[in-house]
Amino acid sequence: MKNYIIFIVFCLFVCCTKIDNNFFNGKVKIIDFDEEYFFTGKMCDVDSIGVLKSDLFGNYLLLTKYKQDHCITVYTFPDMQFTGNFFHIGAGPKDFRSFNIIKKDYPRLWIQDYINKEIKLINVEHGFDDMNYTVEKTYNYKTVTEPLNVFSLNDTCLIIKAYDPAKRLYYLKYNPQQKLSSKEYNLYNYPVDNSLMNKMLVMADEIHPQGNKIVSITSSFNQIDILNMDSPEQNISVTTDKNLVQYQNIVNTDAIQRYYFSMPICNDSLIMVLYNTDKPDNVQIHVIDWDGNPIARLHLDKKITYFNIDFKQKIIYGLHEETEQLYMFSIK
Repeated sequence: MKNYIIFIVFCLFVCCTKIDNNFFNGKVKIIDFDEEYFFTGKMCDVDSIGVLKSDLFGNYLLLTKYKQDHCITVYTFPDMQFTGNFFHIGAGPKDFRSFNIIKKDYPRLWIQDYINKEIKLINVEHGFDDMNYTVEKTYNYKTVTEPLNVFSLNDTCLIIKAYDPAKRLYYLKYNPQQKLSSKEYNLYNYPVDNSLMNKMLVMADEIHPQGNKIVSITSSFNQIDILNMDSPEQNISVTTDKNLVQYQNIVNTDAIQRYYFSMPICNDSLIMVLYNTDKPDNVQIHVIDWDGNPIARLHLDKKITYFNIDFKQKIIYGLHEETEQLYMFSIK
């Protein structure tokens, strides 16, 4: 009996050690899905070559472009009529050095300029035809070292993901009016130096609409990390891979590991994450809630590398990996 108890204690120690050695600063659990659905994509008749992302915005489809003299191409929705190319790359008062839509609430867009370290709040209530838009506010975060992703909450709070070898990859609350950061949140248990950073691809982050939780995807870990900023002890990581990625797995290899999860989209109740399968004509979207519980696995019949979703109309938009054509999937 005594030997049996010692064995149980040893097993618990090993299990706890395995979790502690995981890179993520929180509990890790493996899940599977009982609900599965299959969807067929329909190609959209738009010019999507060179597009990085798509956004539905009121009665418009906005396609963010890459290496063009303009930032977005706009079509009316749902008839897909070309409206024009807008927001130019340049150094003028209404130009952008780089362009990313981080928040939208019609008729306002929050635009992040990575190069200038600025966020502009833009009002386009008069539409895109004459592009008579107004820059209502400009926030800058130039005092933050190595910012990666930025989320706008309100006039006095930005959530910024930043990199500092002394602090690891971390999030901070930043007041753009006072140019000061306040509370910081570490995402990982271990320091991330330059050599380790080169093995990791910081894929994407999304923030809960209330601003208290963040879902993060980092390529090498093949898991979905959920950070609870109000209660860090509730941090959780979810994976469908039965082999948890340990710290030693990353530091003891020179190669970037094959990654499957690549980007999340969320609303106030669901997280949807793109999962890249090894099949040439299929990807999956894994749907979980903010507590890491599995909801459903969606199978799409096109190999898309980027997606967005209109939660109201229940439509997924994705860019094909090879052709760069934009496809839509009705998931009603």
